[in-house]
Amino acid sequence: FESSFRIPHLAGELILEADYLTFESPEFMYHLPNSLTRLHLIANKQGEMSPIVQKIRWPLVLGDFVFENFNIDYHTLKLMNLNESRLEKISICGGGGIKKLDVDLFPISVKDLALMEMRIHELPASFKRLNNLRQLSLMGNQLNKINPVKLPVSSLEVLNVRQCNLRLISPFLVSMLEEKNQNANLRVEATGNLNVNINDVRKVMKAIKGLSLELNRLNDSILKISNHSYRLQAVYRDLDPYFEKSKSSENEEVVSDYDSDDLYSGSVFYSDEEYSDDENDDNKRKKN
Repeated sequence: FESSFRIPHLAGELILEADYLTFESPEFMYHLPNSLTRLHLIANKQGEMSPIVQKIRWPLVLGDFVFENFNIDYHTLKLMNLNESRLEKISICGGGGIKKLDVDLFPISVKDLALMEMRIHELPASFKRLNNLRQLSLMGNQLNKINPVKLPVSSLEVLNVRQCNLRLISPFLVSMLEEKNQNANLRVEATGNLNVNINDVRKVMKAIKGLSLELNRLNDSILKISNHSYRLQAVYRDLDPYFEKSKSSENEEVVSDYDSDDLYSGSVFYSDEEYSDDENDDNKRKKN
């Protein structure tokens, strides 16, 4: 698209999708029509746009924004001025140099937030200001050294952390252990993570009754837990479109410096499953 390209001023929706999508200038983004309710700019393979140099002013009726494979950085994300929009759906895929995510860049109106493959390494301590959030996808970011993060679990229904090189699930679940959130339900989709710590999985499944978890069928331990808990789904790798072969050892359990035991001190362990941590527990149960 040439630099003179503009969205027609009475347009209600604009959906552009192609393998390669190139805009000579971002000028059209500074002149979005007030009637625009949906804007999708999707490059399936590669997108190019000259750098955004000024803040975008979003139409008040715009609720749905998708921006894929334009490799945006933190500066561009900030100039997008998303926090001053009324967007309910934001989906951004592909980026570089984001590293640490700033939750203040997003509007409290957002219900479905997807930030995929953006090279995010560090998350904010809390997403709770996004109190309308129902779905959060961080798929394809490198979150193997994640610190505990508070989520708005009173509204959040689905957390997608597929292919994030995760070792621990528990850092995402600290809010679910708060007494006020004891009735919350959350589905965590975490396939494509080869180094998930099995002990951590076992503990969170016991401690959090409202948790549903989806993992790859990595070994017999995962299979055993899933056979005794309807809340853990173990997906065969061959049937998982998100699974990618890792260079890491398939049987290696890597434990980070973060101690998930800190989560469970004084918390209630719900036992709607009949599995135990080891065979000794099984024997004790039989004797009783």
